[in-house]
Amino acid sequence: MIRIANRLTDFLPGAQLAVFFLVSFMGTVFGCYYSCAYWPDRRLAGTLLCLFLGCAITAAGIFTLNGLSGLASKLFAGPSARRGLRDRLRADLSVARNLKMNEKYDLALRTINVVLSRDPAFPEALFLKAQIVWEGFGNRSAALSNLEKLMAAVPGETDPLNRWAMHLHREITNRTG
Repeated sequence: MIRIANRLTDFLPGAQLAVFFLVSFMGTVFGCYYSCAYWPDRRLAGTLLCLFLGCAITAAGIFTLNGLSGLASKLFAGPSARRGLRDRLRADLSVARNLKMNEKYDLALRTINVVLSRDPAFPEALFLKAQIVWEGFGNRSAALSNLEKLMAAVPGETDPLNRWAMHLHREITNRTG
């Protein structure tokens, strides 16, 4: 429920979100009242009815507040979910950059590997990993491999990241022969 609530805050303004949770809560309370008032000796049936009514009113609230297909599709696989992942990866990337600047290459490499495990084709992460393995560990082949993946993923010499990757690739190649 907390995960859904966190995703709901991305799609619903504060007032709509408050109404949504109020309607959900009222549905659950109504289900409990109804089950206890009319079936006091059947607790299992009352509990199941309470859960059913709470879930039904919650679903009705989702579909009513944001249209039948809008919020429900976004909650589970929409572009905002992907954008949220990319934002988290960028935050982890910033942490890795900071660790690299402080010459904590082991921690920076671990952090960047986590980012790349979630998105193996993340261009900024590939570039940073190439810098980390080259500057921190002197690993020529791993650095060149990451730079080549980056240059294949971001074609075009006009892209700044691709130009930086080509420059670092030349620098590593010239330095080691």
